[in-house]
Amino acid sequence: MLVMVGCADTAPTAVSLSALNWSFTQVGSIVGSNGNWIALFKAYSPNTSQATITQTWTTGSGSCQSFMNDLVDEWSGVDATNFVDAFNTGQSGSGSCSVNVTPNSNNAGLSGFCQDSVTAPGGGFTKGADDTQSDWSEYKVLSGGGGVSQTVDFTGSGIWEEFAVAVKPTAQTGNIIMASSTPAIATGRVKYRLSVPASQAAGTYSNTIVYTITATY
Repeated sequence: MLVMVGCADTAPTAVSLSALNWSFTQVGSIVGSNGNWIALFKAYSPNTSQATITQTWTTGSGSCQSFMNDLVDEWSGVDATNFVDAFNTGQSGSGSCSVNVTPNSNNAGLSGFCQDSVTAPGGGFTKGADDTQSDWSEYKVLSGGGGVSQTVDFTGSGIWEEFAVAVKPTAQTGNIIMASSTPAIATGRVKYRLSVPASQAAGTYSNTIVYTITATY
């Protein structure tokens, strides 16, 4: 689970989340300006029971006097150790929310959280949470994309703050191409077909195929 929380007040110095049997870890730091602030947390759900989550801010006035909000995205099929594959450090600006994040893993999910006057998610994204105050989250799942910078944006206006996270998927299991149930030599063949388009210029080309063989005894 990813939880973005927001506060409108003088510059806050700390924020925390708490819930029975839950453990929340802050991702990055508090981000904002002009009296508007956000922070991001991650957590693994301990069960499927309903939970009440309490957010607590430490601000100059003692509490968020004019506004508090939260946006929650839930993911399944994520890495069991640390599902936050990468994140932007949190940014603020004016106009439409737009930040970049570079996943370390292929096939990562992307979550964006924008505190703004949002009217539409970014291209290719699906709208997620909506606090009914024009603050939204969005998400999508990449095909490949490891090591490639991804833009996480929204259509909106006004002063904005945004976090973007690449969500690491669970490890994928490879296909068995040969196996033996007895202590004997097992042989197999790996076949690849390589092709080029008819328009490719004549010349000498090379191709490297990398595969891993793991012995199991």
